[in-house]
Amino acid sequence: MTSTGSLSVVFAVLSLCVNAQDAYPTRTTRLGRVSGRAVAFEGSTVEEYLGIPYAAPPTGHLRFRPPQPAQPWDGVRNASTFGASCMQTRTQYGPVSEDCLFLNIYVPVNGSRSNATQSAAVMVYIHGGRFNFDTALSFNGKWLATRGDVIVVAMNYRLNVFGFLSTGDRNSPGNYGLMDQRAAIVWVKENIHSFGGDPNRITIFGESAGGMAVSMQLISPKTTGLFQRAICQSGVAMTPGAINYNPLASAKQLCDYLNCGTEDPAGMVSALRAKGADELTQAAAVFTGNFTRRVWLPVVDGDFIPEEPARYLESASLDSRQLLIGCNNDEGGGQLLAWSASSAQNHGVVCMKHIINHVVLQHMYTRKQMIMEAATYEYGVWDETDPEALRRAFAQMYGDFEYLANTVQKANLYSQRNHPTYMYLFTHRPSFSTLPDYVEASHGQELYFLSLDLRGNNPDSLSAEEKELSRVMIKYWTNFAKTG
Repeated sequence: MTSTGSLSVVFAVLSLCVNAQDAYPTRTTRLGRVSGRAVAFEGSTVEEYLGIPYAAPPTGHLRFRPPQPAQPWDGVRNASTFGASCMQTRTQYGPVSEDCLFLNIYVPVNGSRSNATQSAAVMVYIHGGRFNFDTALSFNGKWLATRGDVIVVAMNYRLNVFGFLSTGDRNSPGNYGLMDQRAAIVWVKENIHSFGGDPNRITIFGESAGGMAVSMQLISPKTTGLFQRAICQSGVAMTPGAINYNPLASAKQLCDYLNCGTEDPAGMVSALRAKGADELTQAAAVFTGNFTRRVWLPVVDGDFIPEEPARYLESASLDSRQLLIGCNNDEGGGQLLAWSASSAQNHGVVCMKHIINHVVLQHMYTRKQMIMEAATYEYGVWDETDPEALRRAFAQMYGDFEYLANTVQKANLYSQRNHPTYMYLFTHRPSFSTLPDYVEASHGQELYFLSLDLRGNNPDSLSAEEKELSRVMIKYWTNFAKTG
């Protein structure tokens, strides 16, 4: 072979090596090296690092205990596939396991930063799911990362009984899911510089229960100095059903169902710790509570959540962190379908009056007569016989007291403490929505335009106006993360 031919082979081999390195980039964390993958996405390139452990597996004696540090590893850890989702009854999220405390990182390669050495702002996503289901892999971080030129991190955290069992005392204080979230934020704070991120520009954001969790992280004394900004989407700590104020009763119900044979808190926790993960998951699902009063929830533990959130927000000394907060204009519209389905009746007058009169108001409040009179005055539905009018009244009523009123309360309380606070209202009904025509911008639909997770729809099917809406929303969200 000629010298020219030999050089060609050498350069070809070197080129293959470089391309392989580009395709499987490696980063070094405090626990060890991780190898991700570079993927082409909508004309850009993003590096994905998936299934990185941020805490030790909360199994065995670590069940119902605060998260413990993850152990370091030797060599290079493969971070090209998602880790297991946390235990839950939903099956569409892939394999589930108690060993689930993983996070995923999305790093834009061809960013718009003028200085290639400048660190990127970081956005940490906390998923929703009523604290009982969902997973980090349900949020497509690639779109936000590439279009907004930010690093996106999404985490798993313990759910349902595994994340929120509480006996109301030291035997099982509860809030393990919130502690997991904090542990993930700490991991990001300590390691994100290795991925090109700025540890001093971290924004946490979430929707529904994720927004509630963000709100709780924002006011918790345990998160001082960990992040600079927060975005609460359709959920805050004061949302009805965000906190279980009688967790011991829930624990006793579960133990009775599983024949634990004791009502002593220490004995109950020990017995539940000995149960198999699948058995415990199925049993806990029996006691998820009704739609507005769920049981596996955060609790006021005197530590992570020192006292009732609204009261604490009025008096506590908090970090001065910026807040973006808002909701959608028809939060109750989609919930109407869930109520009607669970009532085993149709959408007619009898069903709607039953929902409004006997389910919503009586489950949501204790001073029923006062609330009934106020609701009659505000929504004027008690003498109504038109199903459409009742339907709209329910949607407005439920959306107001479950989301809008509490969002406004949170914004007012937070801004009164001289913390920079911004509000939004999302009003667009997606063109691909499968909900009935009378439902406008329902719960969770703004997420489609931030992650372009269109429930199986091709992004090309969006109208020009919707593509522009997505671009503008991503600009707003990421500009807030970058500069406030």
